[in-house]
Amino acid sequence: MKINFSEEEYYLFGITQWGIKLCYDFLSKGKKVTFIDNDVRKQNKEVIPGVKCIALNDIDSDGVCIVCVQKKENRESICKQLEESIITQIICVDNEFMLNYEKKIKDDIFLKALWFFKMGYELDLDNPKTFCEKIQWLKLNDRKHEYTKLVDKEKVKEFVGKKIGNEYIIPTIQVWDSIDKIDFDKLPDSFVIKCTHDSGSTILVTNKESMDKKNVICKLKKAFETNFYWWAREWAYKNVKPQIIVEPYLVNDTKESNTGLIDYKIHTFNGKAKFIQVILNRNVKEHTAEQVFYNLEWKKLSWVFEDYPLYNGEVKKPDCLDLLINFADLLSEGMRYARIDFYIVKGKIKFGEITLYPNAGLYVFRKSWTYDQDLLLGNMIQL
Repeated sequence: MKINFSEEEYYLFGITQWGIKLCYDFLSKGKKVTFIDNDVRKQNKEVIPGVKCIALNDIDSDGVCIVCVQKKENRESICKQLEESIITQIICVDNEFMLNYEKKIKDDIFLKALWFFKMGYELDLDNPKTFCEKIQWLKLNDRKHEYTKLVDKEKVKEFVGKKIGNEYIIPTIQVWDSIDKIDFDKLPDSFVIKCTHDSGSTILVTNKESMDKKNVICKLKKAFETNFYWWAREWAYKNVKPQIIVEPYLVNDTKESNTGLIDYKIHTFNGKAKFIQVILNRNVKEHTAEQVFYNLEWKKLSWVFEDYPLYNGEVKKPDCLDLLINFADLLSEGMRYARIDFYIVKGKIKFGEITLYPNAGLYVFRKSWTYDQDLLLGNMIQL
């Protein structure tokens, strides 16, 4: 399946993520684009500046129409409708096509399209103002070679050890450079296994005997073969060598708490900690958790990013808070923005990870997370 760019005008059926990405790419090539959609609420409106959506019956010229809907049965139905119109060429794209096509889209164009689909307004990369906008700018313009090491879940340990000491690193049980080399017989009864080159592939194993080995291998294989960079152009991940890493399974040692292992995420701006995001009640399998934000004096903040719901309780101030903040400053030295994650296990600090693009910089506005709050944080990043 190929798209012939000799045409000057293209119709895109479906205001979907696929359609938005194709639209932005076509516009960057100087093509005219018009959306078609059966939803009357979307018709006769401007989708993005200069691009309108019309009804199928309103097509006034023949040409190429690309069907951009994800469900196969819907694509087939739409194609039948188009065959009865004046459209002369119909192209139905699928997931495999889009995965390959997206890799050909320039990073800045791709990010503008992804941004518009997620956030609902245009991304200004020439004059970014908010926190989320500036994270997109950093993906494109702040590409230090050492960032590749910082997001590598194995190699970052060397960096952290030199900065704050090896005693704060979670020990590595095994590292494999191939899925085929995974040997569960060499692992303890409980452990954490994940890829080193991505985000979200973590699997917690509390009992090896009851583990669904086939399912674990399947999930790891899918993640292992995926370059995480392509999803949201998080540049630091692009050249990380995929490996499988195994670490000890950590548990919360706070007797009065039933919140599970607490994750202290310290957000730093220009090498200085500014606030702390606390994640608790996490369910890795279901991708759920609760969160609450504190300032450096451990006063609860009135807002959260809202990727997880707000935790209504109080989290006890860590006895080692000052040391956590100091470590975050040391590890983020020289970086415009970084999130430094820690755990506290048996009273001792353990480093988690360094994140340069939290949630890919795509925090959608809801209740407490507003444009004004986004702008406030954005003012803290000096470009």
